[in-house]
Amino acid sequence: MRRHGVDTLVNLVGNAFAPLAALATAPILAQALGTVGRGELAGATAPLLLAASCASLGLPSAVNHWVARHAGHSQRVLGIAAAATAVVGAIVTAAIVVTGDAFVAGDPELSRLVALAALALVPNLQASLLQAIAAGRHAWRLVALERAVTNGTRLVALATLAATHALSVETAVLVIALTPVVGAVVYLPLIVRPVERVDERARIGAVLSYGGRVWFGALAGIILTRIDQTLMIPLAGAAALGVYALAVNLADIPLTVANAVREVTFSRQSERVDHEVLARSSRLTGAAVVLACAGIAAALPWAVPTLFGPTFEGAVPVTLVLLAGCAISVPGSLAGVSLAAAGRPGLRSTSLAAAAVVNVVLLILLAPGLGAIGAAVATFGGSLVSNGLNLLFVHRVSGLAPAALVGLRRADMGAFRRSV
Repeated sequence: MRRHGVDTLVNLVGNAFAPLAALATAPILAQALGTVGRGELAGATAPLLLAASCASLGLPSAVNHWVARHAGHSQRVLGIAAAATAVVGAIVTAAIVVTGDAFVAGDPELSRLVALAALALVPNLQASLLQAIAAGRHAWRLVALERAVTNGTRLVALATLAATHALSVETAVLVIALTPVVGAVVYLPLIVRPVERVDERARIGAVLSYGGRVWFGALAGIILTRIDQTLMIPLAGAAALGVYALAVNLADIPLTVANAVREVTFSRQSERVDHEVLARSSRLTGAAVVLACAGIAAALPWAVPTLFGPTFEGAVPVTLVLLAGCAISVPGSLAGVSLAAAGRPGLRSTSLAAAAVVNVVLLILLAPGLGAIGAAVATFGGSLVSNGLNLLFVHRVSGLAPAALVGLRRADMGAFRRSV
């Protein structure tokens, strides 16, 4: 448990670099590019970010899982995954280059920038596999270092370009597309380091099968997290989307802790299933997320109109609904991690797919009449379905009772102090 706690704290620090860098770069981009240029940058890089999830085939998770179980498989599994993602990534890159006009409503300059960003897809996919190797080896300090290098390089590059009046949409696209590859250089010593040999060789079919079952859930997750904002304008209008987008950003803050725990837990549970550690992690993380949600909820009535203006006061009740979804999400989320670590990622993917269907149906029914609050209720409903199914599946597969994942115990705090 102590090693698990230390890894989680290190990973939490690593996860903090991205939002901090985003907070620092936001005014740089806004001042240098203006409203239109900032929108063009988002439009040019969005296809790359979406394609990186779709073209991964779930293989980063597969690499993490296999390496955590058998460190001696590292180079074999990396070779399988690298070859598969290179082929698929090349096909997807070509598709984006050919159909780039569709992403930018026929704007030829933006189409060129979309194609330019897409050329970084295969290197970005390979970088994600290197990160998975580090996670599978529990090298979380190295993961934190990579995230610091990636986000630090991005911040320094953008600030330097702005100071020298060389920051344009094109140079910003290049920085955003290439900095993950620069950061991944820190992993290279890890993959050439000698490791313990194992008799059993990782089989191509088994690695791809695991990745495919994860990938199905990843696609459902994309729908679950992105479809609401995509459909909001036609369903409820741009003003409702503006309120909802702000609420989503605020409600995502407590998930920084949950995400750090989930990443470490998946790697550790893949190495050796330990329901006691899983349950304790769920209880401690759940308590931390509930406290964070409560603190944000208490500050909302003052913070939203003060920091964002009175026109955004409608975001307060919307954020409260989303925070309620965050507060109840931790046990089900870690139950899903347990399923994937135990070699049953298909069950977790089924939960996400069911949640995506519920979310879309509720969004279509509620958003036209209720606006942003309807979208928040739809998100809450999807979260309730996915987490409930994960708890049901993990109980059926392993016998782990849902009650074991909730409710802080006295011994939990002692274990937390020892781990820190």
